[in-house]
Amino acid sequence: CVDPNFLIIGHDLSPQDMRACYNAGDEVENRQVTNASLTIDEDRKYDEQIILESLEALKKGYANVALWPTPRISKTKTVIVVMTARKNYIKRMAIRNHWANGHDNVYFVLGEACHVPPNHRSHILTCEKRGRDHTSFSMMGTKEQQNEARTAHLQSIEEEQQKLLEEQYKFRDLIYTFKQESYRGLVHKLKESYSWVTKNTNAQWIVKADDDMYVRVNSVSSLLEKFQSQKPTVLGHIIWSSPVHKTGKWADIDYNKQDTYPPWPQGSCGHVVNRNIAEYIAEKKDTLFEYQGEDTSLAIWLDEAGFKSDIVFQDSNAFIN
Repeated sequence: CVDPNFLIIGHDLSPQDMRACYNAGDEVENRQVTNASLTIDEDRKYDEQIILESLEALKKGYANVALWPTPRISKTKTVIVVMTARKNYIKRMAIRNHWANGHDNVYFVLGEACHVPPNHRSHILTCEKRGRDHTSFSMMGTKEQQNEARTAHLQSIEEEQQKLLEEQYKFRDLIYTFKQESYRGLVHKLKESYSWVTKNTNAQWIVKADDDMYVRVNSVSSLLEKFQSQKPTVLGHIIWSSPVHKTGKWADIDYNKQDTYPPWPQGSCGHVVNRNIAEYIAEKKDTLFEYQGEDTSLAIWLDEAGFKSDIVFQDSNAFIN
C-alpha cells in the first residue's frame, strides 16, 4: 500500500486492509478529502410504496429495476465499476469510506438474487438446481423439506432486496443487472457494466475492479492521461499464451479455437478499457458468448473483433494481486 507505483491492489483485501491502505495512501494520493466532499443526506427518507411494489415484483420472480432510483451520473473522464455480490454490504461500505471517499465515479455492479437455495444448487459456482441424477440430490431432503428451504430462502431474498433498495436510495451507486448472481455470472456483469457506462456517461476510460481490491482513483486517472483515449486499449496485468483449462474451477469447455488464450488482463488485478472497446462489447452484448471468466471472455471477444489488429494490450506493473 505504501508503494506509489501500485495503483490497483487486489485481491482478497478485507475491510481492515482497506483502512490500512487508505491510511498509508493519503500521502501517495496527495488528496484533501473530507466527509463533506461527497454529501450523503442521512435524513432522506426512501419511498416505502416503491419498495413495497418492488418486493411484490420480486415475489413474482423478477426484480423491477424500473422502480429503483437511478444511479448518480458522474461527469468524470474515468469511471470505475466494482463487481460485488448482493450480500457484500460491509465490503461496499469499506470502499465508500476509504478509497472511493470523495469520488462520484465509483459504481458497484450486482445482479438478481439466485432463487435456488445454496444447498440445492448443482455447483457452488452456478445458480442451477440439482437434477435427480446429481450425486448429492438426496441431500436436498424430502419434498416438504425442500419447500421449507425454498420458502425460507425467498424470505431472506425479500429482506435482502429491501436493504439493497435502501442502500441505493442512500448512495445512488448501484448498477443492477438482470442475471441471477453466481461466479459464472461475472461475465454478464462485465458486459452490462460497459453498457451502462457508455449509455449514461461520457467516460473515456472504464476501470474494472472487485470489491476486495483497493484502487488509487486519482493516480489511475493520472496514469490514463498518458494514453490516447481514442485508440482501442486494454491496460492491466496482461497474460500472454496461457493454456485453456479443461478441468477445475477455471475449466473452459466451450472455447476450442486454440489451446491457448489470446492476451487477457488478469481479473484479480483489475483492468482498464477505453470507450471504443466498451462500446463494441455493449453493442454486441446479446450475441457475445459468455465463457468461464470475465477476463478470458474479454480476450476472446476482442480476438474476434474486426479491429483486432488496432488493439493495444498494455501490460502494467501498477496492477497487482
